[in-house]
Amino acid sequence: MPTSIVLNASNQEPPAPFLPTEIVELIIDNLVPEGRHPRVAYDELTSCSLVCRTWLHACRRRIFSHVETPVYDGVRAIPGQPPNEDKLIEVLNRNPTLLGNVRQVTYNVYQQEGNEDASISILLRLPLVKRLSIHCARYTSFESANERGSNFRSLLMHYISTGNLSHLSVSKIDKLPMNDILSTPSLECLIVHDCGFRVDKRSSHHSPLKFLKIDGHKNMPWSIFQSCRELETLIIGKPAIADDCMVEDAFPNLKYLKLSTPHWDEQVAPVNQILAGVSHVEQMRIEISSVKCQFPKPFRIDIGGSSRSFWTFATMIRDMMSAIQGNNVLEELDIILHYQYRPRSIADEFTPTLDDWRMFTSILTDNPASFPFLRRLSLQILVSEELNWGCGKVNQEELAAFEGALRCMLQPIAHAPNISLKVKARVYNSLNYFFSPPSFETNSLFELD
Repeated sequence: MPTSIVLNASNQEPPAPFLPTEIVELIIDNLVPEGRHPRVAYDELTSCSLVCRTWLHACRRRIFSHVETPVYDGVRAIPGQPPNEDKLIEVLNRNPTLLGNVRQVTYNVYQQEGNEDASISILLRLPLVKRLSIHCARYTSFESANERGSNFRSLLMHYISTGNLSHLSVSKIDKLPMNDILSTPSLECLIVHDCGFRVDKRSSHHSPLKFLKIDGHKNMPWSIFQSCRELETLIIGKPAIADDCMVEDAFPNLKYLKLSTPHWDEQVAPVNQILAGVSHVEQMRIEISSVKCQFPKPFRIDIGGSSRSFWTFATMIRDMMSAIQGNNVLEELDIILHYQYRPRSIADEFTPTLDDWRMFTSILTDNPASFPFLRRLSLQILVSEELNWGCGKVNQEELAAFEGALRCMLQPIAHAPNISLKVKARVYNSLNYFFSPPSFETNSLFELD
């Protein structure tokens, strides 16, 4: 072999190490957490796409996996002028081969009535969409949407007809065709915010729905959802139930229940009805923001007048646990009490409730058969100063002292052989801030946004 050839061969750099396609895809997937919008890692994805063709294809799959249009950038739109379209729509329009990468669509209805939406023709050509979110800026009727220039009706019905939808989220739409939605053969998650339902005959189709979140609905009959016999997770806010069907009758396989409403005094009957039919629920989370009413049976609570004291919360929780003891399969229970602080002593407001918490403890521990499966109890007391307008701050030392006394009162629960107890009292400054218990963090994988 000639010397020059040997020298040239020895001077050549070794080839770059080869990564299998599966490893490349794992690297790319790790840039965008599950359920997050690809925009959180656009810069990283763009840089990775320049490595080689293999990386380019893997990045394309993630960059175009979620299309949102129009993208809300926090700037109020000019009246009469349609908002700017997402640049991804422009790219998809020029490159039809990319359409198969889209798995999730978020369609925001911001435009004025009568404005045509140029993106709709692209959105109706996406063959593999599994997740769809439709959010209206103002309350809009489903039945008259097309007549008013809104295209969400045709978009929703198109993806229902494909049978591929597994996740659907809608907000501020009246007269939703719930029977059509629940007839979707692959639908596992449904999130409905501030919507009204079209009254149809009960559907005979079986629904595979596993996760249902309803907030701000109007006159909702449980009977609408009686095809959802496999439902496991139910999250309810502002319940306005229009019939007497019990939760456990509609959802015999329900395992996880979260009930959150800001003004329980306006929802007495629905709340009572919901909690009276959850004997088979394994994990329950209750968020209470204010109570100023009299509760009917089975809670037998006489609060009286317009009391907004912390004693109201303690008494209600005590009597609620008394009502369901011996008739439940609860494994995990999260109680969140949101108390709006008023300029007075924490000791004067909270300390008188310790006797109620002592009775609460007795209900849980005196008879093991009362809550035979309970394994975890979380009690969180969140004290807000936000509406005080500078009229006083919470005395942190008094709050800490109450938390210590409360822990002592709940000590028998902590010493129970099978129950894990978490107790926390703290000040916070946001009306919408709550801790997420582990059970609902797990189920939040269904969340779309």
